Amino acid sequence: DKGSTVASIAADFAKSPEYQALYEGKSNVDLIKAVYQNLFGRAAEASGAEYWAGVMKQGYSAHATVGLILAAASETDKRVVDNKTEAAAAFTAALDTATESTAYTRTPAKASASAWLNGVTTDASLAQAKAGIDKAVSAAVGA
Repeated sequence: DKGSTVASIAADFAKSPEYQALYEGKSNVDLIKAVYQNLFGRAAEASGAEYWAGVMKQGYSAHATVGLILAAASETDKRVVDNKTEAAAAFTAALDTATESTAYTRTPAKASASAWLNGVTTDASLAQAKAGIDKAVSAAVGA
């Protein structure tokens, strides 16, 4: 959507069941560590996790902090997010039958797709993931 900003996307994501399942109930530091792992495919530096947890302690919401983390990310980390976004879009486009789309609404399919997406970080891993996308979709939806 052309009117979306990082902050609005983060706010919408924070309302989703996926967000609730991944992050709800975690301490600020644990939430930041999980965000780094999910967004960037790597562990957060201890000092970075403490810094961002401190930002949250000052009153910033989790979704606002995620937006700030994305805005402050290194070029390498931004590339990982771009690669994951491209892979996720390709996976979604590959759900090209009603049966696949319906099957994807189930938790096991989402977990399988999430595991596939976790392997995407570098340009090479993106290319590899896209090359095997039909197999990944079949595995996710049990086809």
